[in-house]
Amino acid sequence: MDSSFEIIAGVYLGGPPARVDYRSSLENPNVPLNDPAIWEEVFGGYLQTDAGVNVNEDTALMYAPLWQGLSLISSAVACLPFHHFRRLPDISDTASERIDSTQDYLVSVSPSGGIDPDDYCTAVQFWESFMLDVLLWGNGFSYIVYDGSGRPVQLRLLNPDRTNAEMIQGRLWYVTEYWDDSGPKVKALFPWEVLHVKGLCPYGQQAPRFLRYARNAIALGLAQQKFAAKFFLNGGRVGGILELPLGMGKTARDTIEEGFRKTYEGSDNPFKTVILRDSAKFHAAQVTPESAQMVEGTEEQARMIARFLSLSPALLGVKDSTSYNSKEQDNQAFLDHCLKRWLRKIQAECGIKLLSAQRQSREFFSHDTSDLVSMNALQQAQMYQLYQQMTVLNPNEIRGKLNLLPRPGGEKYENPNTSSPKPNQEPQPEDEAQPDAAPAAKRDWRVTRVLFNLTHVARQKSKNHRAFMEWLEGDFKPQRDEWRAIAGTEPEPEFFVKIAADLNSAVSTVTAAELPAKVEQITATFEQGE
Repeated sequence: MDSSFEIIAGVYLGGPPARVDYRSSLENPNVPLNDPAIWEEVFGGYLQTDAGVNVNEDTALMYAPLWQGLSLISSAVACLPFHHFRRLPDISDTASERIDSTQDYLVSVSPSGGIDPDDYCTAVQFWESFMLDVLLWGNGFSYIVYDGSGRPVQLRLLNPDRTNAEMIQGRLWYVTEYWDDSGPKVKALFPWEVLHVKGLCPYGQQAPRFLRYARNAIALGLAQQKFAAKFFLNGGRVGGILELPLGMGKTARDTIEEGFRKTYEGSDNPFKTVILRDSAKFHAAQVTPESAQMVEGTEEQARMIARFLSLSPALLGVKDSTSYNSKEQDNQAFLDHCLKRWLRKIQAECGIKLLSAQRQSREFFSHDTSDLVSMNALQQAQMYQLYQQMTVLNPNEIRGKLNLLPRPGGEKYENPNTSSPKPNQEPQPEDEAQPDAAPAAKRDWRVTRVLFNLTHVARQKSKNHRAFMEWLEGDFKPQRDEWRAIAGTEPEPEFFVKIAADLNSAVSTVTAAELPAKVEQITATFEQGE
């Protein structure tokens, strides 16, 4: 079959998808009666809830806290840059470099290169829709399109309600429904043809629907919304019983009832006065929103949705919920407790399905979360200053992170505190340099890196006398481990012993209040190589 006209799992390769209207008549030949979703929609099934409100994936999105939570997670995942890296074992076990999107695979690019998203959406829209399928249906499926050489070239969304992971004769297949000119058909896809990310999966190859477990919490929230809407529809008045005297004729009863309804019910009657005649009485028979604790109940249901989505209730606007002192800490908690597991699942699945077995040991995919946990301007400047002093980043690399153009001479890795001229001192031209002046020895970058890491930790620990003593008694084990990781069996630098002696001497000669200044003096001396 020509792939340009084939329809795979509800995704038209040559046009927009056609959705089946479950509310249409069962006698409609376009409604497949062998689809369990049809029977669940018509007869309830496990979509029926204890609150009496039937819930499916469409009606569930009418509940604002769920919409907000799903939108928050899916958009956060979609907006994080998703890059492809190559490991560099010749440099170190953790070294890697980003592979340019115009040269190799990159799943978050435009059609200019790499693996393209679906024809009908951008990369951000693709991953947002994909994550919405994962969160709401429990599973996200994407068809991987290969070129003639077996290289993945495109990802296409598959409808989660039309695709299933099944074990057939002891082998995993992805069975999906598609349409052609002759009608609906079923097709089995190989595992390597489907990018599959699943939610919490107690058993099997496919996670159950999210609504299977959250339906009652969502239905209760929808019932509360419906109650509030009906309350205001009736002018903010509760319903009750209209008591009429015995012996009143039908015509009189109907007249009183009709007049009472016109005056009492309706959204336009909240300020009208109702007058009852002929000994008629009204008895309120419904619970008021205040008695039903509508506000408290609504807040509690939002907390329940936050629990299902592993979100902090504060992110859903719940009052009196725990929050952090800064946006950075809030985002870090959001990343640690919610997003991280989804990012790891996507990275692992893309690594397995989009890279050959030979390349999986050398390459990997990873999300860039730096924007999510970005610091304020002062903290960011301090971080870059420290990285430059440690010669981890050069000025041009820092300028690139700030979206600034590189400047001449900014590609050098050097500590500005030791390499720049001192104030009020002009740099001496090379041709006027003293002939007998010995050239300064260039410090090994590995020594510089470990040294500046050690001095930075020393300054931080010195602010707490007890923590400083515990760290000093540990004999710089983290820094020694770092040296062995980057230098192997080479002898340790002499500064380990010298700094230890100077810091131990300082501890015994100064008070706890004077310790930070003394440590600053000692570490600065070693950083300057004196």
